[in-house]
Amino acid sequence: MQFQFGIPSQAIFGEGSIQKLPEVLTQFDAKKILLVYDSGVKAAGIIDHVHNLLSNVEADVVAFDKVLPNPPDTIVEEGAELAKKEQVDMIIAVGGGSTIDCAKAINILLTNPGPIHQYDGLNLVKNPTKPLIAVPTTAGTGSEVTAFTVITDTTGLKNSQKIL
Repeated sequence: MQFQFGIPSQAIFGEGSIQKLPEVLTQFDAKKILLVYDSGVKAAGIIDHVHNLLSNVEADVVAFDKVLPNPPDTIVEEGAELAKKEQVDMIIAVGGGSTIDCAKAINILLTNPGPIHQYDGLNLVKNPTKPLIAVPTTAGTGSEVTAFTVITDTTGLKNSQKIL
C-alpha cells in the first residue's frame, strides 16, 4: 500500500509551548488579530494568560468569544463580519476542535464571499486566507493540523470545507 500525506501546518508542542506565541507572531506583520475562543476556555483562565502574552506584541487584539460546540454557520458568519469590520489581518484560535474549526471558517469568509456553505467541497476557496495560529487546549479532533473545517448548517447538517 502506498500513499502520500501532507499538511500545510507547523506544530510546536510540549510543556510551556504557549510561551512561544509572541516569538511565533514575529513571523507575521500582524497589526490586528482576531482572538477566537469559547466561554469554557475563558472561564479556565487560559484567555487571560494568552492576553498577557499578546500584550508583548505590537498588534491590537479583537476578541470573538461566541464559539459554540459544533459551531453553527450563523456564529461563523457573525465572526467573519466582526473580522471584516475590524480589518483583522490574522486569527488566533484558542480552544478545542470547535473553536479551531470556527476560526478556520471565519478565515474563509474574511477573504472570500459568503455564505460559508458554498465552500462545501474541494478546491472551492479561491482567495488566500489570512495567517491563522491554532492553540489547541484539548486532544482529539486534530483540527489544528488539517486544511478542513467542520461547521453545522443551521438546518442541522454538518459540512466540511477545505481551506486551501
